[in-house]
Amino acid sequence: MTTMRHAFLMILILLLPFGMADCSKSTTPQKSAKKASKTQNKPEQAQEKVEEEDPFKKEEEELFKTEGYAYEPGKRRDPFSPLVIVKKTKETKKQSRKLAVNAPPLQSFDAREFRLIATLSGKDGFIALLKAPDNKAYTVTKGTLIGLNMGKIMEINMSEVILEELVENQLNKMEPRQVILKLRKEE
Repeated sequence: MTTMRHAFLMILILLLPFGMADCSKSTTPQKSAKKASKTQNKPEQAQEKVEEEDPFKKEEEELFKTEGYAYEPGKRRDPFSPLVIVKKTKETKKQSRKLAVNAPPLQSFDAREFRLIATLSGKDGFIALLKAPDNKAYTVTKGTLIGLNMGKIMEINMSEVILEELVENQLNKMEPRQVILKLRKEE
């Protein structure tokens, strides 16, 4: 019940200003005829006044008359290009491969960065002791994978280790390259 009363009161409150506006005007036939003749002339005058008073309308019409907006960059930079451009060189590619791949320690460095410390001969052939750039020593045998470019040890003798790896040439083709690690006499 109370909600119906509230709804009824709300409707009355909303319609009250409309009822008051109609009651305040007199509806005599003479005045209404005069008002009708005046209102017929007024819309034309009112439209002219509205057009004169609205300076933005002319600007809007001018904007809409154009075909569209075209971006002319001139010497401006491209707003969608990154501000910092990192150029990758061969060294940064190798470094990124080092960081990206969870490779064993022998495959984390370039093959030419290793130093041959010693060679040993045994029943199965020669064994070499290599020192990595991180100052750790590793023992290797024939067939061990070494280096960033998947180098493979081909031969070990008393004074050197010969390994072969695949490297990109200038034409972006893979070609084999031999790397020889020699034993230094002062060591």
